Amino acid sequence: MVVFVLFFYQFLCGFSGTSLLDEVYLMAVNIFYTTLPAIVRGILEKDCQESVFLDHPTLYERGRRSTVYTLQSFWVTTIDSVYQSSVIFFATYGMFDSSAIGVYEFGLTVFILIVITNLLQISMENKYWNQYFVLSMAISIGFFLSSVLFLDFNYSDSLLSILGGRNYKLFMVSCGISACSGRHTGSVFVAAVHDPGAAERGEAAVSNTDRW
Repeated sequence: MVVFVLFFYQFLCGFSGTSLLDEVYLMAVNIFYTTLPAIVRGILEKDCQESVFLDHPTLYERGRRSTVYTLQSFWVTTIDSVYQSSVIFFATYGMFDSSAIGVYEFGLTVFILIVITNLLQISMENKYWNQYFVLSMAISIGFFLSSVLFLDFNYSDSLLSILGGRNYKLFMVSCGISACSGRHTGSVFVAAVHDPGAAERGEAAVSNTDRW
């Protein structure tokens, strides 16, 4: 997602060589801000209880036959990343198109949306919520906010100035939800095509890996 956001920025920077995102954020986004929930989910996530797998060992066929991580799922993930980065970048660009903010404030808003979208995405995909996953989310959000406030001291009150803008908080929430809606909307649509009665039975919200 970060790569595509930086790619879109190259068409608007006027060949100035400026960086949209601070180097510290680029280094920390996949190391400190979004990694811990993914690690906890990878260790503790489970689709079913142990007794279900013991009673139905055929459920292991998906992993044994490599039917989850396929070339199709790779391209779906790539397209979803392009969609998410497009929503984040161009929605933010349209939001501040007529304002007098600088490139730092613009980049900071984009980066906050990247982190929000990442954490919201993994929260929506997580099936087994427990205290460790909730704690990992709280630590990630707390560390992210504290580091942003600390780094913002170099730019006076940039964060406070954009947070105080009209409808800014509503924009952040709606943009984050819109960025995450692409794949899940597609999952519901594909599930309805494969099984038209799934929506009526409340099964339309199938896991991405089940249909994609």
